[in-house]
Amino acid sequence: MDVILHGFPAHLQRELEATARDKGAKLEALLPGTVESRCEIHRRHRLGPERACRVQLTMHVRKRILRSEVKGPDAKAALDAAVHKMERQIERFKGRRRHVRRMSKEEARQFVETVPPVSEDYEDVGDGLIVREKDFTVEPMAVADAVETMEQLNHDFHLFKDQDSGAIHVVYRRDNGNYGLLRPRDG
Repeated sequence: MDVILHGFPAHLQRELEATARDKGAKLEALLPGTVESRCEIHRRHRLGPERACRVQLTMHVRKRILRSEVKGPDAKAALDAAVHKMERQIERFKGRRRHVRRMSKEEARQFVETVPPVSEDYEDVGDGLIVREKDFTVEPMAVADAVETMEQLNHDFHLFKDQDSGAIHVVYRRDNGNYGLLRPRDG
């Protein structure tokens, strides 16, 4: 398992890397055929103590990607929670594969015929469905106020109207702990 650490002192990096590699080896043993696996652990001081560490596990298995992400105050606790989450995903993935593999072609055809059609309330967008819509008021504000609002809401992005130009912008949190600003323009 590739382990990437950001924002930790050297003495903690070695310990965390060893722990992550051990846990990664156990996950890879649960899922033979893993093509690539990666563990990213980020420490971001400016997000407050309850979200200071973010652990993201990604495993590429054949044509599927399994991913878990956990944010928490402690890197080891977040790593344990992310591994637990990934173990559940692996079990679901293995169970789903086993079930489909045991079905005959006729059983699979009958199963597909019994699945109800997609509700007309949802829009099909390729691999997934838009299952929720939300209307809200876009308020004029400064970029700094938009970042503060995003942090208060505990979101990864925030849509707002720029108080100077009146244009719609999006602020978002980058993986390195900084922020980004999206300004659409006519093409």
